[in-house]
Amino acid sequence: MANVGRPTDYTKEIGDAICVRVADDEGVAAICRDETMPSRTTVYKWLREHSEFANNYARARSDQGHTVADEMREIRRKVEDGTLDPAAARVIMDALKWEAGKRNPKSYGEKVALIGGDDGDPPIRMVQRRIVDAG
Repeated sequence: MANVGRPTDYTKEIGDAICVRVADDEGVAAICRDETMPSRTTVYKWLREHSEFANNYARARSDQGHTVADEMREIRRKVEDGTLDPAAARVIMDALKWEAGKRNPKSYGEKVALIGGDDGDPPIRMVQRRIVDAG
């Protein structure tokens, strides 16, 4: 008798298929609506239990940042050719920039630099102050 229903046992093939779809900017919820894919609960369980899958999934999420950056180029082109309102594009671009920065911070994240502590500058100090109610 053939297996019926969603897969619950991890296989490299299913894990790889999930990762390809994630890298292509498809969400886990959408992937898991596919009857040939496991449920979200199963995917999250696999992420905890299978380190190879967890590592591949993390890389797929990072790759998703590149996919989202490519989407920004498409939005820009639509504005340039007049098929997308610039105000709508701005809202979309802000969301895509945030997502790309979270998915792949090394390539698209905000750079944070600490200044001081070298070249004669005074060292950086953290000061915690207590506010006291004078009343």
